[in-house]
Amino acid sequence: MFKKIIILATVVILLPLATQAREDKFVPAVGEISAVVAGMERAVVSAEGGLNVYSAQGKPLSGFPLFVDNQVFVTSPVLADITGDEQQEIVVVARSGDSYTLFAFDGTGATLGSVAWNGASIYFDQVALPNTVTGFDDVIVADTAGKIVRYSFQNGYFSVAQTINIGLAVG
Repeated sequence: MFKKIIILATVVILLPLATQAREDKFVPAVGEISAVVAGMERAVVSAEGGLNVYSAQGKPLSGFPLFVDNQVFVTSPVLADITGDEQQEIVVVARSGDSYTLFAFDGTGATLGSVAWNGASIYFDQVALPNTVTGFDDVIVADTAGKIVRYSFQNGYFSVAQTINIGLAVG
């Protein structure tokens, strides 16, 4: 009985840490980001909350590291062809306090578009998903309140393509 109480107490104490822990573990994204640089590039979020892109030879690309005023990047970058130009763009989420913003950047560091997240904390890294209608990649974002949103990027703007509200809180 005592052992069960200790295990339950440990789970209750550590479970909320899981949603914040994702901001401490970033996975680099590797792909063809720049048409003018030979080989695959690597996009990664730094410990300082900036976005870095490196060539296959390990040299920083021009325009990087990238920082957004009063925000830090809090998800691993995802590479996706959201514009349909057969070139991958960098999609990443930034946070300022309790506010989140989904950003898209090209291989030069130029901002293609952004959209503010209305809701609870972003639960985990965003995901790219092919859109069979447009031929572009869409971006999926989920939050800790159980809301999943599918964004399409068209004409320089993110728009909501689909929302699913599971309604089950995480953490």
